[in-house]
Amino acid sequence: MSSDAQENLNRELLVAAQRGAADKVVSAIQRGADVDTQDGNGNTVLIWVSHNGHADCVLALLKAG
Repeated sequence: MSSDAQENLNRELLVAAQRGAADKVVSAIQRGADVDTQDGNGNTVLIWVSHNGHADCVLALLKAG
């Protein structure tokens, strides 16, 4: 996967996490998104979903590793 494609996929994961869209979080992970990716402020996907109370997304991230 090209670095641009990876960056877009990681961005997709961050947006899905911020919105609490568990189905999109799982989809992005399955397609190779980096679960440790960070936004411009250093916040990880897990920080976003836990801070916003998206328990289903937290579980999806924990299952993914």
